[in-house]
Amino acid sequence: MEISYTGKSGSLLAAVTSVDQTGSYVFDAKIDNKLAAGFHGEYWSTEGDNDTFITIKNITEKPATAWVSLQYDAGRGEYDLPPMVLQAGESHMIDLKMIQKEGMPGASNELLPDTAVYGGMKLREEPGGRHFLIDAVVFNPKTATCGVCGYGCLYPQNMNIPGGTYIIALADSGEVIAVNAHMCDGSNQTGWACLNEFSTDDSAVATVDPWCQSQGFGFTTGSTTIRSVARDVPGPHCGEQTLLASRPLSVVPAVTYLNASIPGSEGPFENVVTQSANLVATASQCNPLTSFVLHVTYRVPVQTSEIFEVTAQGFGDTSTRQWNVDQVSNSNNFSNSPPTGSILITANNKNGGITTGPPFNAIQINVKGKYNSGQTFSTPASVHIECP
Repeated sequence: MEISYTGKSGSLLAAVTSVDQTGSYVFDAKIDNKLAAGFHGEYWSTEGDNDTFITIKNITEKPATAWVSLQYDAGRGEYDLPPMVLQAGESHMIDLKMIQKEGMPGASNELLPDTAVYGGMKLREEPGGRHFLIDAVVFNPKTATCGVCGYGCLYPQNMNIPGGTYIIALADSGEVIAVNAHMCDGSNQTGWACLNEFSTDDSAVATVDPWCQSQGFGFTTGSTTIRSVARDVPGPHCGEQTLLASRPLSVVPAVTYLNASIPGSEGPFENVVTQSANLVATASQCNPLTSFVLHVTYRVPVQTSEIFEVTAQGFGDTSTRQWNVDQVSNSNNFSNSPPTGSILITANNKNGGITTGPPFNAIQINVKGKYNSGQTFSTPASVHIECP
C-alpha cells in the first residue's frame, strides 16, 4: 500500500494496523515516510521459516542508483547486492530467502551463506541522498506473523575539501574542487561537491565558481580561503542540517623556478612569490675579464602551450649593475608533466666591484609563455651572486 498526498513532505502522518481473520489479533504495520542520504540498522531474518522482503522505491523524477549490503555474523560477514538502478517512480522488491536458496552471487560474486540467518541491512545512495523510501518486513508464512524493527537514517556528520593548500597559477584556473562527506556510520562518501555553494574570503586574490564542478581562478599572488556551504542536507533523525567546509588557497606565479647554479655554487629558489636564489662566486668568476655560465631550471603548468621568450639582465642601469649578461639560451621539455625548462646565461662582473651587494648583485630573469587557452603569462625571478 502506498499513500500519496499534496502539500509539503511531512505534513501528514499515517498509521496502519493489521488484523487477522478472527479479529482478535492486531498489530501495527510500519509506514515509512522519511528521506535521508541512505538507511542503516534495518533488521532482517531468514532463520527457520522466517523470510524478509526489502522494498525500495525511487521517489525522484530521474534514475537513481542504490547499493544494498547485508551484514551478518555480528558484523563479521557482509553480502553486497549488485548496484540497482531504479527509474523515476520505480519500486524493487528483494526476497532474501530466495537469494540464499538460489545462490545468487553478490557484487563481488560472493554468496549469502545458509548459516547467515539474521543481521542488519544498509542502503547507500548517491551523494545528497533523498532518492529512496525503503521498507523491510520480516514475516513467517507458516505462523502468519510479522516482526518489524526500526532503522536509522544515514546522514553526513561533516564535510571536507580534501587535499592541502589549493594552489593556482597566477591568471590561471585550478583543478576541479572535490567535497567529501563523513557519514554517521563511519564511512566516507565522495562526490558531494554539487550539493555545495563555494566562495573565497578574498575575491581580489582568487575566485571560485559558485556551483558544481567548481574551479578557482587566481588574480594576484597571495593567500585566501575556499569555503563551501551545504544547505538543507540530510541530518540526524532524518531531518535537515547545514554543513561547512574550508581549504586554504594560494595563488603562485605561473612559472615555478627550481634551482640556480654556477660552477662551485648552487641553490634553490626559496620564495614562491618573489622567487629568488643566492649564490657565491669565486674570485676568478668575479674578475671582469672572465665569464661564467649561470644555469637556471624551472617548471610551468601543464596547460602551457609554449614558452616564447626568456630574458636576463643585471639589476640596475648600465652604470650601476654589477653583472653583465652576454648571452641567454633556453630549452624546454613539454613531454614532462608538468613541462620543465632550462636557461643558460653567460655573464661577467661588468663593473669590477664598483657597485656590489643587494640589489645590484642580482641577475633578473623573466620567462614568458602562453597557455592552451591563448592567454599569456610572464613570471620574473632573480639570482643574487655575491663576490668574496
